[in-house]
Amino acid sequence: MSTKIIRSTIELGSQFFDRLLSILQEYTDEEFFSQFNDLREQREQYLTNQWDSENANTKVSLFRKIDYDHLITALREELEPDPTRLNEALLRIVDTCLQFGEYAKGKQLLNSIDTKTQKGDQERTARIHMMYGYLEGQMNHWDISQKYFERALTIFKELNDKDGMAFVYNNLGILAAERWDTEQGYDYFSQAKRLNDSLDTRLLENVNMNLAVILGIRGELLPALDTFDTLLETLDPNDLYTRANVLINKGVAAKDNANYSVGQHALEEALTLADELPNKRLMGLANLGLADIHVKQSRFETGLEYTVTAFKIFSRLHDRMCLADTYRVFGVIYRHKGYYKLAESQFQISISLNKEFGNLQNLAETYTEYSLTMKDQKKYELQREYLEKALHFYQQMRAPKRVERLKEKFKSLNSN
Repeated sequence: MSTKIIRSTIELGSQFFDRLLSILQEYTDEEFFSQFNDLREQREQYLTNQWDSENANTKVSLFRKIDYDHLITALREELEPDPTRLNEALLRIVDTCLQFGEYAKGKQLLNSIDTKTQKGDQERTARIHMMYGYLEGQMNHWDISQKYFERALTIFKELNDKDGMAFVYNNLGILAAERWDTEQGYDYFSQAKRLNDSLDTRLLENVNMNLAVILGIRGELLPALDTFDTLLETLDPNDLYTRANVLINKGVAAKDNANYSVGQHALEEALTLADELPNKRLMGLANLGLADIHVKQSRFETGLEYTVTAFKIFSRLHDRMCLADTYRVFGVIYRHKGYYKLAESQFQISISLNKEFGNLQNLAETYTEYSLTMKDQKKYELQREYLEKALHFYQQMRAPKRVERLKEKFKSLNSN
């Protein structure tokens, strides 16, 4: 795999800190910013002189951690007389933390901002609830996430803030989709679309994308692909984040529809955009999608490289749900190599994690692959059992097209 596929942790750490420096520069005067950089350079020079050159990677990582703590402390001291400006700067930093997957840092800052926010500042309070909701959702804490979004929705309704309401409904729809309640998800997205038809174009595009994702979950892949293509034609070319998301969803839908060349092209473009942003989670999702496509075309070594890259990213983000799907792909690779016990262990880990999060689609896909491992070993009773479990999960998802396609696989069982 080319090194341009994913940036190293050190490169991302440096980019993360560069983004924070730009926020510091925006919210402080030139003299303060200059003094901050002078102190940082002096500290690095001193520590470098004391450091063993063999530990260069550890050195850079530690420098960035010290720089982060120093920046937050200095910013608080400098802006203490102006708490409104301080809170706004810290919220900007939280946004950056969420983008780079620094969830622990983001949550710690949010906790400090929350306690200092004036009770009468409803807009900022709603914004903080939204950030908590997004943060908890990224860590797959869906019930907690929903509570924060509902608190924000209450405030936005009181303020008659239609943009805010639409944004909350969109996020509630995402949570419903994550829990495979496609009807509730569709309803939330529809409410967001009704509020947003004549308002923010970017949010409307995001809602339309999510409606297409619901179609994809149900297995209605051609309408979903048409929607993704329409979105890609109308998106603001500067909105790299939304474009990358649409491309990833298009790639997955194309893969599920066996349009592998279309899916690969979409995912490779998404990976390039995720690298430019940079956004770690999108990098992981694009790598995982590409791994699946290469494996389905029997390019197992390339698929393994993409899978390992995705695994490293999701491990760093502590994203256990995406790790579950990564274990599934590892299992498929090992099955094709004839390492059946190893493949089974990967499927079992995937199933355990997916049950933890109630991920019905991943459970169905993993049991389908697990059944093929049983078929390869002529364990036909287990093959049927695992296919029946996969069918059960697709039925729970209310995904009729997926149920229909899986039932075709049962026809081959009669010949065993």
